[in-house]
Amino acid sequence: MGKNIVIAFVSVFTGYQTAGYAYQIGGETKSVSGMLTNEAPLKYLLREYPGMDEILCLTSTATREAAVWNSARNKNITKEEFDNATGNQSPFDFLKTRINAFVEESGLPAVNIEPIDYTESEDDYFSRTIIPEILKRISEDDTVYLETTGGFRINVTQMMLLTRILTYQGTRLACAVYSDFQKKKIFDVTDSYRDFDLVNGLNEFGSTGATGMLESYFKEAFASSPTARELVQAMKALNETIILGRIARIQERQKAVEQKLEAAKGELRQEGSNPLLAVLLPIFENKYNQLRNTPEIIKWCAANHMIQLAFTLYSDWLPHFIMEEAKIITFAGTLRDDDWEKICTQKINPSAYKLKTFFLCQAKWEKSTGDGYVRVLKNLPSLIARSKKGKGLFRYKNGMSADDLRPVLEDFAYAKTIRNELNHALSNEADSATVTKDDQREQDRKAYLRNKNYQFDEDKLDVETLRQFLIVAMDRLLELAQS
Repeated sequence: MGKNIVIAFVSVFTGYQTAGYAYQIGGETKSVSGMLTNEAPLKYLLREYPGMDEILCLTSTATREAAVWNSARNKNITKEEFDNATGNQSPFDFLKTRINAFVEESGLPAVNIEPIDYTESEDDYFSRTIIPEILKRISEDDTVYLETTGGFRINVTQMMLLTRILTYQGTRLACAVYSDFQKKKIFDVTDSYRDFDLVNGLNEFGSTGATGMLESYFKEAFASSPTARELVQAMKALNETIILGRIARIQERQKAVEQKLEAAKGELRQEGSNPLLAVLLPIFENKYNQLRNTPEIIKWCAANHMIQLAFTLYSDWLPHFIMEEAKIITFAGTLRDDDWEKICTQKINPSAYKLKTFFLCQAKWEKSTGDGYVRVLKNLPSLIARSKKGKGLFRYKNGMSADDLRPVLEDFAYAKTIRNELNHALSNEADSATVTKDDQREQDRKAYLRNKNYQFDEDKLDVETLRQFLIVAMDRLLELAQS
């Protein structure tokens, strides 16, 4: 079972006037007294979170050595009173004495108070020495509480760094407190530290689409905002559908996200809407814009190094965007029963079948030993001219020339070829002495594409090259679709 551990930077003496510090908890106002900087907030934690096992006190040279009266710093006490009060103890020892007395008087379980010494003069000493020492004493099963009042300003940054590292190892931050000397109040500042979890969650979501950290951060907040919870869940479902390659369900998931975004916008327009939505909505809208259509999804996959998935989407689902959404090429004929039989048995979407038929260039070329992709790419001007006369099975976007369309189709031909190579990477074609018609067609296609500066050399065909190709190709396609 894990321990409950408080971490605090111990401060030097500043005065010896005991004061009451008020705080709010559970809708009730309470108070606790304290003389030293760390005293009242530590008492608060011990009282309100009973069962503390240990307090790790980070002690500097000044807080380890015997206290010395200072006329400027200790204005409210004489040197004689100072010496009598401290008993010649160090600030750490004096704090330990007072905390142990409070524990005993309150009937609380005994708590172990341990110093961890650090040197302020060395810039990297904290990260190089102190953090490893703390990590030795805290496991992922432990629960951490922070007293953030003590120490120097730099210690605030160090405490934040420590909190991030503890979070990454799985240790839970239960509470962080701060006492205001001027206002004589104690504040719960846990949310300020946990905001870094929000930042990390948004970063995780923005880069990968994963929502795990966001779901963890908003676990309690979701109870007050079902709309926010449903929005996160819808985005999670879309992200997982893409990653798992469930292409047929992508549009369904996209519509669900759109509905949740509209619901969130509607709730934000209402008075007293949950501020959680104001944080989530612009980020989720921006993210969804990256997943709104197939080219954007392919770009997102490429940006996140999901290369094989990107090429699968390119080959299997992009034809739907080309033919049904952007209508760059459309099918003017009617699919026959045997066409539908092939579509069903091969488990491909109708648009992919139509585009495959397009590259076979209307059946009469199918029996040719030449590659259909190459024939279409070389004969685009005549195909577009015939289409304008109402001939052929395909029509083309108004005003689009062969020079406009050819680079997009060359990209598609290259993507299909690369996808086939990725899917058959384990096969050893060199073992076969027979060159089939398909092999010859692929060689013809590669020769054509090489002349267009497409890369097939395995020594140069790395992940970054393919990633850049996918992004540039999708930008080119989107530009054509929007023209």
